Amino acid sequence: MDRLIATAAILRNQYHYRGYLHLKVMPGASAAAISAAAELASRLSLNIESPTPESLADLSPDKDLKKGFFYTLSVIKQQLQKRRFAGKKIPSLTTQFVVGAGEETDRQIIIQTHQLYKSFGLKRVFYSAFRPVPQTPLANRPAESVTREHRLYQADFLLRFYRWQPWDIPLGQDGRLSALKDPKMIWAESHPQYFPVNLNHADYWQLLHVPGIGPRSAQKILSCRRQSCISSLTQLARQRFQIAKFSGFVSW
Repeated sequence: MDRLIATAAILRNQYHYRGYLHLKVMPGASAAAISAAAELASRLSLNIESPTPESLADLSPDKDLKKGFFYTLSVIKQQLQKRRFAGKKIPSLTTQFVVGAGEETDRQIIIQTHQLYKSFGLKRVFYSAFRPVPQTPLANRPAESVTREHRLYQADFLLRFYRWQPWDIPLGQDGRLSALKDPKMIWAESHPQYFPVNLNHADYWQLLHVPGIGPRSAQKILSCRRQSCISSLTQLARQRFQIAKFSGFVSW
């Protein structure tokens, strides 16, 4: 950790680099080291790797989820709060899960992700599908599908931008996301009582439950209807909406 900070200090102070700088925080780093890193970095990251102690033990036996990751994360939070109170710049904070190296389920990852956003104010969580590395303990474990990684990112967006809770996200009996459909579409198909959504009367959050309508599209619909009543999907098509994705879930 000291070597990382020293290198960042050379970039900032000796070469006067003022661009983006991402620093990794080592589990167990001291408050002083974290404070120094926050002074230099645009972003800090402390990678959790796995949502459960059991799967973390398979992936990285030297790491401890509670004493290493969560304790260090609480120290980072304290140091960033001190900077905020002092009116100093606040680097963003991220983490990463390695998906498929252990026996963790998507449910466990989603619940842990939600807790990280809620408790520690992370900017975002990244997901990386496991790939075996020769001459390591997991060399013979099969590679994880990138589809699973993609579905977790879709679920993550629902948590961050759509105000969904972990229990809102549809999962199979095995605790996994579907590989065939995105979770928002599955939710819509299993909740027909909420559809069709009236494009002229629905609020922003109701629009976000419609498959094919994201935050930007919802804002555009609200803007369109302030100018005139939406009378057909053709009207939205002229605004470059991809109406085929949500035509069966809306009315006007």
